[in-house]
Amino acid sequence: MRSIYGIDVAGAHLDVCHVSGSRSKKFENSSKGFSKLSFWAKDAELFVMEATGTHHVAVADHLHSQGVAVAVVNPARAKHYGASLGIRNKTDKVDAQVLAQFAAANQVPAYEPLPEWQKALRSLVRARERLVRHLASLKVQKQEPEVDAFVLAQIDASIAFSSEQLKLTMCRIRSLLKSSSVLQAKFALLRSIPGVGEVLAMTLLAEIGCFERFDNAKKAAAFVGVCPAQRQSGTKQWVTRMSKAGNAELRKALYMPAMAAVRAEGVFKELYKRLVGKGKSKMSAIGAVMHKLVRVAYGVLKSGKPFIAEGVAKP
Repeated sequence: MRSIYGIDVAGAHLDVCHVSGSRSKKFENSSKGFSKLSFWAKDAELFVMEATGTHHVAVADHLHSQGVAVAVVNPARAKHYGASLGIRNKTDKVDAQVLAQFAAANQVPAYEPLPEWQKALRSLVRARERLVRHLASLKVQKQEPEVDAFVLAQIDASIAFSSEQLKLTMCRIRSLLKSSSVLQAKFALLRSIPGVGEVLAMTLLAEIGCFERFDNAKKAAAFVGVCPAQRQSGTKQWVTRMSKAGNAELRKALYMPAMAAVRAEGVFKELYKRLVGKGKSKMSAIGAVMHKLVRVAYGVLKSGKPFIAEGVAKP
């Protein structure tokens, strides 16, 4: 049996368990905890953990730097695997062992740390998104009836502060993109696609990078979760929808640009009209446009050529 350790990652701590269940221990989710973990599990051939926002990144990077194989897996796959084993108990230790057993029974993707520019860009882009959501919430609060004058003043102050922070964050993002001629070129290629504005272009680069990790456009679309997922049982067939088993940040960022793309003349509007004309729902057609946006983004970055109305060269 391979020496595989599963790691259940939380914000403050890591629960680690050997695939056999014979060894388990809790560590701090900090550089100090990572060092102790590496010493404790010196026999490890593979560490496996779930993608948990950004909580797993530091420990995955540390273990990878130590020359040990690391895998970061889709939480849904690990959850379904645990259910298939008939496991009833749910504890951090059990979850860690299930991850190790999942890796022992399945082929898991090797983890590769993100380049420093992408880590910085992703952090800034996600911070911007949080500020946008916070501002929207504050503006809704301001519209509530009979808001006390003191509370209203607090809301206005929060809006002013958050608006300034949003401006500073955008300036930081733009400076980062301008700091590299390669990033500038990639950004320009993405902006050549109809419907892809500044926010979507920087989100694509932040969340996916330059698509180096994907062999083809289909895998890139699957990573985002915009591939169609068909459900059928016997004579019953459900409406085909997006799988949504992927990067939620990107799916949110893609929705409004897809709406804009179908209003402008071009391939995206034609695709939308064709699908609606075949009886597809408008939401299903928008999902197809989101899917095509990702595939076209993959194409322009891989080919190094801007989008043209007739299509984009397949890499």
